[in-house]
Amino acid sequence: MLLIVPPRLFYFTSWYTRSLTDPAWNTAFHLAFVAFGLAYFWPRLQIDPVPRH
Repeated sequence: MLLIVPPRLFYFTSWYTRSLTDPAWNTAFHLAFVAFGLAYFWPRLQIDPVPRH
């Protein structure tokens, strides 16, 4: 849900226009999308604690 809902809320609401006109909103949305991406990929990029033989 973290990867589906935020982009839809962002691109299909007035938030998109606001982020294009307000630098603070633009920065906030960029940071939010990076955080959502890290939350998704971080568990997949960690080293396996029990290596398989």
